[in-house]
Amino acid sequence: MSAHKIIDSHTHITNGDPAKLLSMADHFGYDRLNALSIPCDGFLLNNLECLLLKKLAPDRAYVYGGITYIPGVEAGPKDLHKELELLTEAGCDGWKLLESKPSVYRGLRLPLDGPVFERAFSFAEETGLPLIWHCGDPSTFWDASRAPDFAKENGWLCIGEGYPSLDELNLQVENVLKRHPLLKVTLAHLYFTSDRREYAEKMLDSFENLFFDLTPGSEMYWDFLDDREYWQPFFNRYRDRLVFGTDMTDDEGDVVFGSQDEIVRLVMSTLKGTDPFTVRGQGGTGLGLPDDLLNPIMYDNFEKRNGLPRPLNLSGLNAYAAWLLDRLPEPERIRCEDLLSRF
Repeated sequence: MSAHKIIDSHTHITNGDPAKLLSMADHFGYDRLNALSIPCDGFLLNNLECLLLKKLAPDRAYVYGGITYIPGVEAGPKDLHKELELLTEAGCDGWKLLESKPSVYRGLRLPLDGPVFERAFSFAEETGLPLIWHCGDPSTFWDASRAPDFAKENGWLCIGEGYPSLDELNLQVENVLKRHPLLKVTLAHLYFTSDRREYAEKMLDSFENLFFDLTPGSEMYWDFLDDREYWQPFFNRYRDRLVFGTDMTDDEGDVVFGSQDEIVRLVMSTLKGTDPFTVRGQGGTGLGLPDDLLNPIMYDNFEKRNGLPRPLNLSGLNAYAAWLLDRLPEPERIRCEDLLSRF
């Protein structure tokens, strides 16, 4: 599909089928992929599902583990630190944070710059463990008059009791980065700043270890296409700080773009293409980025930060599973044991 080597740094297993995710990577011609676990969003066994990918494709699969929040059980600093430590020992390559997504934040009510996360951030900084952090959502989701229809239809508006403001979430990220300057953070979806360009530049200029990934939010690629004259120099200036991703899942469909194929067509046509194109009734003319920009964005930047995929450590996996089983509700314990039998 592509002459470029490609690592998709931002993928998910949402249907419990790591083999399907791997086949999707083959379909798109990706050399490697990074599965981001999101147990905080109701997928309590997602860490194990993602780690199973390492058994299927040990030389191709990275995994960023996430913190598991058991309903009705209060999360504490020791629990977060311990789980992160165990996940690392099991073979995880990094830490995925979805806790700053407004809908998740509303449920957890845990400030990311608060004491609950401090030990975990210190551990990641001290060990060099990289993070991919979803913070916020498109700014239009806070305004019903501007929000797209799919956001309204899927209950994604950030309006009502308990939702944080976008500024509040951004401030928490800044506080963490100031407190932990060596932390290797990648903020997902361009940090939802495609309509706040000065803030995007300020963040990248202020924190030298900060990356942004280019995984599509619902809005950012249309913003790229609407102002090629701004975004072409932006990609050139920050070529060593941007990382390719698509939000590929183990499901061929997609609620926003219709299908995974359409997502990839949008991304590739925007970044590489030079001709007009249309996706889902919108479009523009691609940025036509040259190879010396595409190579670091699509492959080199992620590999330099992460190295080769870490091997699955079965003794570490068993230690993590034992820790997790003690905390899971009964129905999930049965599923957990079934998953473990597949390793």
